[in-house]
Amino acid sequence: MRRLSLLVVAIVVVAACTALPHPRPTTATVAAKTTLSPLPTRRRLPSGATLLTLSRPHLPVVAVEIDLAAGAARDPAMLPGLASLTADLLDEGTTDHTGQEIAEALESMGAALAISTSHDATHLSLHVLKRYLPAALDLIVELLRTPAFRDDDVARIKKETRAALIAGEQEPNTVAGRAYRHAAYGDHPYGHPADGTVESVAKITADDCRRFHQRLYHPEAMVVSMVGAIDAQEAATLWNARLTGWAARPEPLPSLPPTPPTHPQRIQLDRPFTQTTLILGEAGVRRDAPDFFATLVMNHILGGGGFGSRLTTELRERLGLVYSIGSWFSLPMERGLFTIQLATKNASAKEAETAVREVVRHLHDDGPTDAEVADAEAYLTGSFPLRLDTSAKIASYLIFMERHHLGLDYLRRFPALVSAVTRDQVAAVARAHLDPDGLIVVAVGKQP
Repeated sequence: MRRLSLLVVAIVVVAACTALPHPRPTTATVAAKTTLSPLPTRRRLPSGATLLTLSRPHLPVVAVEIDLAAGAARDPAMLPGLASLTADLLDEGTTDHTGQEIAEALESMGAALAISTSHDATHLSLHVLKRYLPAALDLIVELLRTPAFRDDDVARIKKETRAALIAGEQEPNTVAGRAYRHAAYGDHPYGHPADGTVESVAKITADDCRRFHQRLYHPEAMVVSMVGAIDAQEAATLWNARLTGWAARPEPLPSLPPTPPTHPQRIQLDRPFTQTTLILGEAGVRRDAPDFFATLVMNHILGGGGFGSRLTTELRERLGLVYSIGSWFSLPMERGLFTIQLATKNASAKEAETAVREVVRHLHDDGPTDAEVADAEAYLTGSFPLRLDTSAKIASYLIFMERHHLGLDYLRRFPALVSAVTRDQVAAVARAHLDPDGLIVVAVGKQP
């Protein structure tokens, strides 16, 4: 899949998926599991790109993650979907090679390439054997630097995109997610649909893609992460040879405006679905918030902890209203959202909504128990190594660390930062960030 769901990224970064019984590990044990030795390195290259490298010489492959600040939030107001379409066209051909030739070359190396777009960035992921790395990077830089945007390719990808958008209208999660984002962000760039609309995609031209590419695709907007059989000097040499001579950025990019506050509202979209999809949420937190780790623990207790969370216990096990339910704090570059999502029978939608509010209200008013805090911290620290069990996961996490200014030793510090959270701190963030009466509610389904 080319497009990466922002929802999934948020869940992976913020929430744990399932809370299984397990003994609580000590902070020292967890730290030993998650320590990266040596620490990753960081270099600012002459081209303006930032390069992060972690050497794992025992592995014969290299995972490469490239993050460009060229996401959907940079779309012109009248052309939502331009960033996504531009990214989708990168591997459809360059001035020197067709898309078929690029695909065949990568396949001959056994290389895997994925391209996706979120509101904040366009992202490329490459996984390749070390011996093919220079040749693979030649192709990657070529498609980043000189995409052709041929008219026939643009027309074909537009047709595919519009077909996907039309099909998405039959997907309750897609319909609910779009309505929820617009309700939360309004006219802010985060409120625009990343894939655009049927109407906006129809208007996009090859020249629009070229202008977007010229304005936003540049090493100064690029963070590169490399993990595997490569050292920092070798990585820098490879990238310097390929980025030298890239034309200067035409103009500096303005900062995104602050995200607006959310306010309570209810949106009912009547669709002939067999279930009602419910999304409830409100303004979330920034990743640099001083109470972030208390918020992380709080969310695990509420709905991020799978079968051990309060929402699952109440709505699935006690009331039998849902099969699954979860909550998370999304973490874009600006302030994200706090979100709860579930699906239930159409006839039980109102009961489920009421039950969610009551669970949120109880945690807001009374805070967590000491046992809940201890169990949440044990799970979050104990499961943390699973987020780092492949080179690709580590490379992706290094990008996240760089974008949010977390420091190169963040992976070492994470267990202690979580374990230091107290019950009083969790109770405080529940009062600060949970408002059962201030929720946006989006319901998509057939009204009984």
